[in-house]
Amino acid sequence: MINMIEVNLGVLVALSFIVLVILRTPIFIALAVPSLVYIILAGLPLTFPAQRLTYMLDSVVLLTVPLFIFVGSLMNKAGV
Repeated sequence: MINMIEVNLGVLVALSFIVLVILRTPIFIALAVPSLVYIILAGLPLTFPAQRLTYMLDSVVLLTVPLFIFVGSLMNKAGV
């Protein structure tokens, strides 16, 4: 069963993001502040975002998209 505290924290994060966007806060702050508050209140280690980011970037599929765009841009500049 889903823990009710986690659901309430998720709703709090979503609402705080919406409020910060309505207040015209820059998007990177509107995303970062609620996320950090969630990590702290949920009792997760502060290394959690770095671990998840490293795990996600380890995917070969995610690396192919920016490399494909880069090679296309390079070929366009070279006139191929």
